[in-house]
Amino acid sequence: MKQAARGIISFFVVLPIVFVLFFFWLMPVKYEVVLHTDNIEGEGICTTCFCNPVSFSPFYQTSFYFGSELTRATVVGYLYNTDHVALDISNVSQFDITGIDVYIWRIPVKHYDGNQILTSTDRFETDKGVFINTGEAFHVDVKDPDEGVAFNIHKEMIPLVFWIIYFAVVVIAAILLALLVNSLSARWASLPFVLAGVSGIIVAILAGQFFCGSLPFVDFIYFLLNFLLLYALSLAVGALARPWIGTITTMGFTVFWYIANYFVIALRGKPIMPADLKAAGTAAEVMGGYVFRPTWQMLLGVFAVILYAVLIVIQGRKSDSEMRKWSSVKKVIFRVCSVAAAAVIILVSIHTSAFENLESFAWDAVLQKSFHQEGIVLTFLKHALNSRVKEPEGYSKETINEYLTEYQNQTQKTSGVQPTNIIMVMNEAFSDLRTVGLDERVDVMPFIDSLDENTIEGRLHVGVFGGGTCNTEFEGLTGNSLAFLSTGAYPYTENITDDLFSLARYFKDHGYLTEAFHANEPQNWNRNMVYPFLGFDIFNSIKDYVNALEEIPFLHAYPADRADYAFIEQVSEENRDTPRFLFTVTVQNHSGYEKWENVEEAESVKEFVPNLYQDSRTYLSLVKASDDAVKQLVETYKDSDEPTMIIFFGDHQPGLPVIAQSEIYSDTASYLDYYTSKFFIWTNYESESMHDADVSANYLPYLIMKQGHFPLPPYVQMLEEVYEKYPVLSAMGLIDADGEIYGSVAEVLDDPLIRKYQNIQYANLFDELDPAWFTVS
Repeated sequence: MKQAARGIISFFVVLPIVFVLFFFWLMPVKYEVVLHTDNIEGEGICTTCFCNPVSFSPFYQTSFYFGSELTRATVVGYLYNTDHVALDISNVSQFDITGIDVYIWRIPVKHYDGNQILTSTDRFETDKGVFINTGEAFHVDVKDPDEGVAFNIHKEMIPLVFWIIYFAVVVIAAILLALLVNSLSARWASLPFVLAGVSGIIVAILAGQFFCGSLPFVDFIYFLLNFLLLYALSLAVGALARPWIGTITTMGFTVFWYIANYFVIALRGKPIMPADLKAAGTAAEVMGGYVFRPTWQMLLGVFAVILYAVLIVIQGRKSDSEMRKWSSVKKVIFRVCSVAAAAVIILVSIHTSAFENLESFAWDAVLQKSFHQEGIVLTFLKHALNSRVKEPEGYSKETINEYLTEYQNQTQKTSGVQPTNIIMVMNEAFSDLRTVGLDERVDVMPFIDSLDENTIEGRLHVGVFGGGTCNTEFEGLTGNSLAFLSTGAYPYTENITDDLFSLARYFKDHGYLTEAFHANEPQNWNRNMVYPFLGFDIFNSIKDYVNALEEIPFLHAYPADRADYAFIEQVSEENRDTPRFLFTVTVQNHSGYEKWENVEEAESVKEFVPNLYQDSRTYLSLVKASDDAVKQLVETYKDSDEPTMIIFFGDHQPGLPVIAQSEIYSDTASYLDYYTSKFFIWTNYESESMHDADVSANYLPYLIMKQGHFPLPPYVQMLEEVYEKYPVLSAMGLIDADGEIYGSVAEVLDDPLIRKYQNIQYANLFDELDPAWFTVS
């Protein structure tokens, strides 16, 4: 009986190890789809992509010739969890698909005749083409060959019998290895415990990858490196306590880390990065707007981790009884060797070519791709090691001083009305989703659309998506660009520890009252510490709203925009004798759109997109409420005898669920489209107008000073010079004055103008910059 129990325990001890070896290394499951075609008219291209729940699927595209000479085409590399095969075919007028074959490891596992591709109907039609089951083939008539046609093939690609055979092989291999372990344990009694520790950490990683959807994407070498780094952690903790405690602690830490990443990815589309830890306080404040529900995959994964934790405790107690017999010297030697082994494992792991070649790019989708493909530990650690901002090549204080002299020798002429009442609004998640594919008839910002005279308006390019509000705020107030900072940087929590130039400090030096407003907790994004460094005299947070306003209207469980504007109008009226710069960050439109929460559905949403996902309709209706509120704000000062400027901009696009994004984001010209919001600069007096502008947030200080006829300090003169050549310069990419797009600032670092901007910003944030840079001569 005991022998049978030992055999069962040995089987479960080795099963995770065997599974990893087979699933990621020896027999990874990918399949090929072979299309049999006929009667193709035209010469074109077929593009395919993986279709699964993970939003970074566009990174897995393949293209091949699709024309009259094609009779058979192989689409390679599909993952086992692909929901369907998506085909996008251009420049052909008609074609037949006469059959589909599916291969795994070059072995045929499934075949469909042409008449089996359409299952629900014999004929259907879309705005792109007509699809017909002819009885012998799947026939497509393309309406416009230049536009092409796209469709999905929903078929079972991997039969159930394959999986039964596959896992049977894994189980048999595990049984054979368990028998070997049993025979060896008579000689090495600690072998089952050591293997149990290895398997426990493997199970924790597998569980996290399972409920986060990573399993189909992981390469074996990356799995191994993630395991080794976590195993090193267990050795180090075990040396300080007991070996089995080190393993249990590491397992719990790993699964908790994966759970946190699951929800963070669901909310903002990218995993937790090192800089996020410094913003944990802000994250805790805003999480109240979200609903967290564990999935069945998460519950199953946690259950598996608990089972193996129990197994390790059982094995650990046996190991403890053996260690009690050791002498004190032997125990010390064991602990020292464990720590030394942990250190060696870490050093070797981070100096492998695989680790050195890891992705550490800034785009959110690439971060998500790295998380799924390269693993939770590697992604986080690589970004942590790369997070320090390095001194630019060729940087020197002498060069910075030469730049300063260059700008000080320039003469400036400013004439025109200077506003004495300046109101700057950063509106939470405000963006125009019509620019990415939303039905043009859905106009939830009619007032902002109507602004024409005395208005600069257009698309504001930002460096964040779905979150990271403080980064757009940082760029918009200071004129610094995230493009020159590390991946995942949050300057409000990392870099601002002393006085820094900003719009607030500029206007304060010019005799303006500078006051900031935010209808939430003051410590959000460290604002209570940062705002004094930026030059704000007063910071009003939610407690001040309660004291100042008779009633705070709420929408979507947050203070409405109307509350911000009512407070601003009150402060503005009380200080009419003093020029003032008033800056507010709204919260009304914050993510977590599952419920209406007193939000009235916008009429155009009801009329034109009534079947959109709930979150999308809630968000769009909130944008309409923001438009109504800003209309009231503008009309308050429209006829005022005091020259007034209102700056309005969104911080980022909304953090909608992937399913909601798929309904809206259908017309993006480039990845930069995901990183745009709406902005305008309006005055109640005659001023320059510019429409449909494309600018990045770091140029707002320049545009505001120019529109307000304020003299430009050398730092802003530099911004003007860069703006004229690169009107968009963000962490997500650049657009030059000719409309050419660059993937990152690294592509243009050979431009002396970009080098100048980088050097001056580095001196501003990380070195000492002469105050003359911010002084108007």
